[in-house]
Amino acid sequence: MRTVFALVLLLPLTAGAQEWGSIKGRFVLKGDAPEPQPVEVRTDAVCIAAAPVDLTLAVGDGGGLANVVVMLRPGIGEEVAVHPDYAAGKEEPVVIDNTCCRFDPRIVLVRTGQELVIKNSDKTTHNTNLALFNNPAINIVLASGGEERVTLAEPESAPMPVACNVHPFMKGFVMVRDDPYAAVTDADGAFELKNLPAGEHTLELWHETGRLKGIRFAGETSDRRGRVTVKVPAGEALDVGEVVAPVEMLR
Repeated sequence: MRTVFALVLLLPLTAGAQEWGSIKGRFVLKGDAPEPQPVEVRTDAVCIAAAPVDLTLAVGDGGGLANVVVMLRPGIGEEVAVHPDYAAGKEEPVVIDNTCCRFDPRIVLVRTGQELVIKNSDKTTHNTNLALFNNPAINIVLASGGEERVTLAEPESAPMPVACNVHPFMKGFVMVRDDPYAAVTDADGAFELKNLPAGEHTLELWHETGRLKGIRFAGETSDRRGRVTVKVPAGEALDVGEVVAPVEMLR
């Protein structure tokens, strides 16, 4: 009798257990990608030698569009379940480096309470200026080989700009989130959001030139805010295939 009673108690927990799924795909550019142009470097010998180029539009050999942010956009007050596998990742610091007179990576994803390491690997002085909205602004001067560690307590609603005032051509972004459900497309345009709660969600598609509106994604068209509704299957990966972004949209 005790065994039967214990099984009955477990039934509601089993029936309500959270299920998970994933979304993956690849962003590609439609149209001719402009050649990356050298940026103007006036006085710093280290940066002149590095010969940085404008990476606002970074496109791979196969047309893959890098640096698109695909992020979960929960409703106001909505609690998002987070898969247990992400717990360990939050303990690992995220690094943004000043190297070759650019920010690497160009777009950084960091969770609230997660350590952000700001480094300078160049043989010149940089400053890293994070223009934040919900967190206190951060402006750190780093000599060559310098490093600072910061923690951001509040989520930001969009990727926030990162600048070096010493070298105004350096640009980057930091996205601060409570949950881990955001991804940046790689050099080939590929992305994957792993272990999302199964079910219907709103995603936002973002590029530093603006939100990607009117984009076909998983059979739907993104709205003027770059948002689209998708259904994440339980125990599976939803492959949305190629997501096409016209070059005219990214100018």
